[in-house]
Amino acid sequence: MIIFLLFSFLLFNVKEISLAETIQRDTAMKFVASPGLQPFIVSPDYRKVAYVHGLEKSVVINEEIQKQYDRVKNFVFSPDSKRFAYAAKEGNRWFIVVDSKEERTDPGYEDIDEIVFSPDSKRLAYVAKQYDYSFVVVDGKEEKRYDQRYAEVKISSPIFSPDSQRIAYIVKQRTFEDDTRSFVVIDGEEIGPYNEAGSFIFSPDSRRFAYQARISQKSFVVLDKIKRQEFDSVEQGSLVFSPDSKNFAYVVRDRERSFFIVTDGEEQHIYGGYDYAKHNTVPFGSNSSKFAYVACNAGTISFFVVENEKISEYSGYRGIGFASSTFSLNGQRFVFAGSRGGNAWFVVIDGQEDNKRYYAIKKFGILFSPDSKRLTYVACIIDQITLFPRWFVVTDGEEGTRYDDIKAESIVFSPDSKRFAYVVSLLGRVFVVLDETEGKRFNGIIGNKIIFDEPDTFHYLAQDGIGSIYLVEEKITTQQ
Repeated sequence: MIIFLLFSFLLFNVKEISLAETIQRDTAMKFVASPGLQPFIVSPDYRKVAYVHGLEKSVVINEEIQKQYDRVKNFVFSPDSKRFAYAAKEGNRWFIVVDSKEERTDPGYEDIDEIVFSPDSKRLAYVAKQYDYSFVVVDGKEEKRYDQRYAEVKISSPIFSPDSQRIAYIVKQRTFEDDTRSFVVIDGEEIGPYNEAGSFIFSPDSRRFAYQARISQKSFVVLDKIKRQEFDSVEQGSLVFSPDSKNFAYVVRDRERSFFIVTDGEEQHIYGGYDYAKHNTVPFGSNSSKFAYVACNAGTISFFVVENEKISEYSGYRGIGFASSTFSLNGQRFVFAGSRGGNAWFVVIDGQEDNKRYYAIKKFGILFSPDSKRLTYVACIIDQITLFPRWFVVTDGEEGTRYDDIKAESIVFSPDSKRFAYVVSLLGRVFVVLDETEGKRFNGIIGNKIIFDEPDTFHYLAQDGIGSIYLVEEKITTQQ
């Protein structure tokens, strides 16, 4: 039986006055789910919540209970949030349920895993097991079967190309003698074997691909089926194409030369002690011809910012925030956080060191606006009375209100770059700040995610009460 619950609508008006204008936030709340302590999944548009209900026998989407089975698992939303899929079991056989429609096979599968939609949300792929075989199913059609009678087989989650037309995955086979072989399968074609393979990516235009692999003790990258030079290791997750798909870069490590960058097959400048462990993707500007990264020389404690052929040395620095470096969206501006020691951090914008010093600047918290003209980041000072950190946002050089914490990943500009919003916590409660106006308090903001629908409207999912989740939609109006 399908049960529909009556949605509750609440209306709140929050008014705050700034020096330049009065901002009014008209806030509507809509109850969407009450998973309690159950794990739940949020749709990409942050408007739907799904969870497994009743001893894993059914799925609930925005409190609408789906059909009951012996067991359900692996629920996923499509990228456009309009579709969903999951695996269901009756008896000892599994099948796929897509948009509430059962896609059964005869005699069914022994297991289903790694369900994924294509980027355009039109296609579906997953990994299945039947008898002694594992294989990928794409749009209901089974690909090559891999025999598990003589080797353990593990197939990675299928990867669709950005245009949704191509598909790839990695097959790993481990024999009972502990011999390991890995194959990369692209559009049905096997490439390999390798001792190990991973980090597969398609280029933005879907025409190219790359992955890292290892044979014996040497690692290398395969780019468009061509094996590149060997190194001691290739940093996992470092492979990246430029936005126009013409350029390619990754991070490697050599025992004698430490870490360095390879771009378009050429080894870049080498710096001993180069720390790239926590931010190991070379950023490209939107014009694709420009790339940048941060490096250091352990012998002289010098730091360098490399922008194509331009190398800027910062010999007086004691630290640079590797995870803070980022381009503006137009590819013309570059920023990173630096320190000369003593817990005094600052930002360097377009090569110019800012004169403001802070106890800390959050990594991944530096953001340019869509028009590339504005810059915001999260910094903190130590309260001299409580000795606790007080966090605030610095936008266009102006410091905002101080809070117990600010979720750096939540910062977002409106599409027209005029407004910005972020999630903060204060005295155990969480809320959204818009241009220094504070919103309604909640127990939590799901995913610390705020989405602007228009320049004057945004929404997010908030948690309040005992596990209740609400869709919060806000409309911005101003008066001068």
